[in-house]
Amino acid sequence: MKRFLSLFVFALFVSASMSMALAAEKTKKVIFTRDILVNGTLVKKGDYKVSFNDETGDMTILSGKSAVAKTKATSVSRGEKATANEVTFSEQNNGNVLRSIRFAGESNAFSVTGETQTAAPQQ
Repeated sequence: MKRFLSLFVFALFVSASMSMALAAEKTKKVIFTRDILVNGTLVKKGDYKVSFNDETGDMTILSGKSAVAKTKATSVSRGEKATANEVTFSEQNNGNVLRSIRFAGESNAFSVTGETQTAAPQQ
């Protein structure tokens, strides 16, 4: 019985540790319908994976397993859950600058913070 209890407590600890580690980072597929600038890097329209690490505040845009762009962001509550992925951008210097991303089913948006955006020439 003592051995069973020890194994049970160990399994519970491992399970709790894994769930906290997984909760720290969210990754979802996002479709960009136009070219956007992310921290000065031009990201062409298309399908990407967007990953946000809640602990470090890093947002990474991935094409396959390769990081295309990386920036800092914060999680901001927006009330109701989004019904679909939402990408917010603003036009600046003839380019569309990423402002925030909200994943479908999430009430929080990941808002891009503290970066200097410079428009790269679009070709």
